[in-house]
Amino acid sequence: MDRRQNKARNRRTPAFLESAPPPSRSPRRPESDVGSVRDGPDSADEADVEFRDSSASPDPQPGSRCRQPMKIINWRGELCRLLDLDLEASDEVVLSELDTAEALLEEAKRLSPGASEPEQLTPRPQAVYRIHCHQNRGRRKLYLNEPWISESSSSHLSHLRADNAIRNFELFLERGKDISFLVYKDFECCVEKEASWTNARYDDPDAEISAHFLGESISIVSEELSLALQQLADQALSGIPHPNFDTGSEKGMSYPYLWWFHRRQEISQAQAWLDAASQLHIEALGSFFRSRLGSEWNIIDSLIQRGRISAQYIEYLFVPGTIVVSKLQGFIGSTHWTFDGDFHKSEQVLRIAVPPGREDFNITDLSIYPIGFADDRLKTALRARGEMYWRCRRQRYIRYTSDRAMQNTEDQRFMIDIRIYKQMHPSEPDDSDEEAAVSRQALGPRQMSQDDPSALGDNFLMCLPTTIPGFNMQKKEWANLEVYNIRDVEWNREAFDLLVADKETKDLVRALVDNHCNIEKSTDLIQGKGNGLFILLHGAPGTGKTLTAETVAEIAERPLYRVTCGDIGTKAEDVEKYLETVMLLGKTWGCVVLLDEADVFLEERTLFDLQRNALVSVFLRVLEYYDGILILTSNRVCIFDEAFKSRIQLTLRYKNLEEPQRKTIWGTFISRLEQHHQARPTPPDAHRRRRGKEHAIDADEIRSNIGELAKAELNGRQIRNAVSTARQLAMFRDEPMRYEHLKIVIEETAKFDSYLKEVTGLPADVIQRDRRVR
Repeated sequence: MDRRQNKARNRRTPAFLESAPPPSRSPRRPESDVGSVRDGPDSADEADVEFRDSSASPDPQPGSRCRQPMKIINWRGELCRLLDLDLEASDEVVLSELDTAEALLEEAKRLSPGASEPEQLTPRPQAVYRIHCHQNRGRRKLYLNEPWISESSSSHLSHLRADNAIRNFELFLERGKDISFLVYKDFECCVEKEASWTNARYDDPDAEISAHFLGESISIVSEELSLALQQLADQALSGIPHPNFDTGSEKGMSYPYLWWFHRRQEISQAQAWLDAASQLHIEALGSFFRSRLGSEWNIIDSLIQRGRISAQYIEYLFVPGTIVVSKLQGFIGSTHWTFDGDFHKSEQVLRIAVPPGREDFNITDLSIYPIGFADDRLKTALRARGEMYWRCRRQRYIRYTSDRAMQNTEDQRFMIDIRIYKQMHPSEPDDSDEEAAVSRQALGPRQMSQDDPSALGDNFLMCLPTTIPGFNMQKKEWANLEVYNIRDVEWNREAFDLLVADKETKDLVRALVDNHCNIEKSTDLIQGKGNGLFILLHGAPGTGKTLTAETVAEIAERPLYRVTCGDIGTKAEDVEKYLETVMLLGKTWGCVVLLDEADVFLEERTLFDLQRNALVSVFLRVLEYYDGILILTSNRVCIFDEAFKSRIQLTLRYKNLEEPQRKTIWGTFISRLEQHHQARPTPPDAHRRRRGKEHAIDADEIRSNIGELAKAELNGRQIRNAVSTARQLAMFRDEPMRYEHLKIVIEETAKFDSYLKEVTGLPADVIQRDRRVR
């Protein structure tokens, strides 16, 4: 016999019905004359009083008993009114509420004031089962006993029933003086059986009722427990999100109670400082956690000690408030720091790809894992990355290393300046994750002024952004840089000494540059005029003009901003706008501005070319108020406008290279190529022989023939091209680079020069002089 039938058979009349007087028994009438009480929702619509039809019988005889109207009571309707149910409620709901009313009377009798109370109350938990019924207008009922699935449930809907309902919650708490906290177990009924899902695990996962389990939470009842937990929070729960421990609140006190799991040892130590009464309440709570989750926690501790975890326990791995390492940009809530000139905390959701199945795996195999499981090298790298980002928070000139070292690409230089970046991109949307929310919390001016960020801790340094915008000084465009690849600039001060020029010329250039860098104010009468250093370098191509400008930037330890005619444009309005931007960046960043092939814009003005006149006028006006270092190069100096001569402080002429100078240049290129080959990493064994030949150079053999190389009338750029071409020829032949390869390239170059001389009859320099441009 099932439970439902047994209860129906043994059901006794509820107490509230026993007190009612029995109705007077009427004489039995034929069925045709008596209204019947019917089951089901239709019976709720029947009339409560029914009269016999008086016209169907003769008048009553004198002395006979007058027939009175027969009163028919709709007991089902009365029960619905008494139990506060809808008249259309199903029989199962009515019977369930009858059980509840019976339990209520028994509970009230048990908790009556006359019942004796224990002398000393020991704090205890109380399990309360909450059933959310979707067919009963979503009402929530409380029970003391575990619910079960009713046998009358339909094939797709399950109805839950339970014993010992709590109808008067305040009275229940008033009588339960020893209840320290309530453990709510929530269920839902009258929903599709496959629709329920929760990440909380029921006590018995295999039970059929577990499919209706919604979750578990704790609500504090005792003020003593609330105060005790608040005291513990100050000592043991700092730095980790935890509930507010207010009485009646369930916020944060939900299964699996991660805050207790992660701070068990700290709570145990801090518990000793509480008074005896508070310790009893904390012990009751801890005892509940151990009985509820102790075996599961032991499994998790064992896995974590071995650096492993499984998918079902993944939530235990991430301690709120700790740093996580993300291999991929991603679910866990996280915070990191963003930078837009100020540092702001940002909240973001990270997606975790958890391997399927119940097998455990290495924690570091996750795309996101706690920093505590990372090796020391990774921690050191993250700190170093954060420190580099901190140094770039304002304006910094850096070099950027790429991962393409095997492709023989040199490092590039960038200027990082977030203020200028925001000015040049005022309407650019934030490129952060769409799920990230930036808070108003930011570092103050005192913290921003610190040179050493170590006082801000790992929670700041390790959580700084991985990229930062930088301006490529060579390509003249902004790019997003990986902070990990940013390095400090290593200035090549020896490059100026290796410059093939007269000692007096180099001393003069160096003196002007060094003094300009040290002078703060101008001697000009008008503030803002005459503060710049303008140097004109003119001569034949390949004589070292551009190299001089590059080495000047190195000895001045300033960025080099190179401008060509292709960058500026040809319209006066565009030229003025572009030059103003260049001069602004040059002044803000302290650049050495190189205007290469400046003769295009400095040509003498005429009466017939108004557009060129406008370009020259714009250029003159912009230069008038520029107070930085500007170097102009040209090989057509004779066509310069007269107004430029008074604005140029130093003019240097570069003559064609002579044999001793060419010999020095050849030696410099050979030494640099030899150093580059020695600095290359050793290739793998499988390719060592071949790659060794590809990049090898017989430097001694080349130096022994350097006199022959210097006899060829080549300029510096042609010598560089010859070295590069010969190296590629040696690689193609799978041979070390030797003098033979250089000789082949020089002879081919000489053929072209001989052909030009044969056609024109004059060398190139003579032709330019005849045209009065050089």
